[in-house]
Amino acid sequence: MNRSSPAVEEVVEYCRIQAGLLFGSVETMTEEADALLDDIDDEMADIRSRLGRPADETDGPTGPNSTDSPGNDAVDVGSVERHEARLEERQAEVEATETRIRLFQRLASGYTELAEDLREGENDPQDALERVVRFEAEHDAPAYFDDRETLYEVVERGSDDG
Repeated sequence: MNRSSPAVEEVVEYCRIQAGLLFGSVETMTEEADALLDDIDDEMADIRSRLGRPADETDGPTGPNSTDSPGNDAVDVGSVERHEARLEERQAEVEATETRIRLFQRLASGYTELAEDLREGENDPQDALERVVRFEAEHDAPAYFDDRETLYEVVERGSDDG
């Protein structure tokens, strides 16, 4: 195993911190998605109760419907349609969140792999910085950090000034 220089260790630590922040975001998004899924389950249970069906009943018909009289179980179709639209919106939100989670996980894993590569093999701090900046540029890392500036952004801002 090759030991990297102290300056390279700082770059490695930066990569680990970035990965940790991304994994923290993944955890938060997962909790949000779980809450949305719970809301969807609650909404489905509400719709089933409005339709007079137990939650574990299948969707298939149990027998022919009577055409003699509609009975007293009239269903507000407009209300059901509104619930359905709201459910579809929430499901789309969950799908979008799941996509974001995968993207954040991929970038976090990339930072982790880069940190390990740098720790094991890179001895030149300048080369280590350049690899991180190139990685962040290639993976559009600034888009994932709202409250934090990446090395790529610092370098870009510096090159714009000079």
